[in-house]
Amino acid sequence: VWILFKAPPLNREDGDEDGDERHEGEFPEHDNNSITRPLLGGGETSGGGRVDMQPVWVTIYALFTLKFVQQGTLSSFPEFAHNFYAWTTGKIGVFLCVASLAMLPLNFVVAILAARYSDRKLLFSCEALSVAGLLLMLCLNGRRPLLPSYVCGALLVYGTTIAMESCSMSLLSKKIPGSMRRSTCNAGLLATQAGSFGRFLGNMAITLFGALLGGGHLSAKIVLFDLVFFGTLLAATAVLLVYTLIMYRRLD
Repeated sequence: VWILFKAPPLNREDGDEDGDERHEGEFPEHDNNSITRPLLGGGETSGGGRVDMQPVWVTIYALFTLKFVQQGTLSSFPEFAHNFYAWTTGKIGVFLCVASLAMLPLNFVVAILAARYSDRKLLFSCEALSVAGLLLMLCLNGRRPLLPSYVCGALLVYGTTIAMESCSMSLLSKKIPGSMRRSTCNAGLLATQAGSFGRFLGNMAITLFGALLGGGHLSAKIVLFDLVFFGTLLAATAVLLVYTLIMYRRLD
């Protein structure tokens, strides 16, 4: 599939062909010394205007949230699948394996869509689908979700967070100020730290809520654990959705 894949033509606007030449003089000559520059880059452009950092914060929070939700969903899946539907370890392992393999063709779909739609549209759409997936996994009315609902929700959350990562990284590389591209805290470091912190909090949330609600007998309160845990993930994703909507124009 990788050999046969051909990237679709990008819909460039007028003047985009000269994009590389336009950025050749973005950095002044005296700015090449990374020791004399601030750690997070300068707060002004070469023309003296203020740099709009809001798009950068949106993408960083998106990278944190998607890893927080993704890690929490995957790490908690064995517990919920065993207590809700009596799944064996073998079934859980096969499901996680199939879900991971399914992300390979999903990345090709994201690459094709990225050539036709803007990154902000894809990011916002993935956030909305992630909210829908988390709602499918909630224990509403004090009852466990149906098996098809929970499985579809888990797949939807996992798939949309994978796609969100691509869109967020693309936006971050485009919106990060020029001074930060050559500073210590560049886009790669910021994305790595945000994602790692999100994974850490995802696992810590499972441990914390499990200790508070059930201790060593979590199965007795698994419905409440589902409601509290996925409610937390849903709240974090909803905040990201609103934040992206507020800053939508700046992400263009």
